[in-house]
Amino acid sequence: MVFDIPGVGGGENSDAQGVGLDSIYEFHDLLMIVNQGTQPVQLYSTYGGTELSDLALVSDNGILRNDPPILDVGDSVDVGFLIDTHDSSVGEFEETLTIVADQPDE
Repeated sequence: MVFDIPGVGGGENSDAQGVGLDSIYEFHDLLMIVNQGTQPVQLYSTYGGTELSDLALVSDNGILRNDPPILDVGDSVDVGFLIDTHDSSVGEFEETLTIVADQPDE
């Protein structure tokens, strides 16, 4: 899945140039993740890039990393992204965020 920030034309601000430096942005309710498996999973994200201070999956309950929610079979959660540009430089970046759903810790 690919997201272009600030997007491609036609938005509220067609002259937008992207996110600013030394800022934190949260974009909520961009997609819904549903557990369609056969057992509960914990949901979190990992970011290993170097261009941003942080890139993470977020829900209305916060960043999905340190205390990941557990989704029972059939459960869903609306998620978005946190982008932290502190210590970043001006430029165009292609970053990867990995979404993980694995067996909950016992």
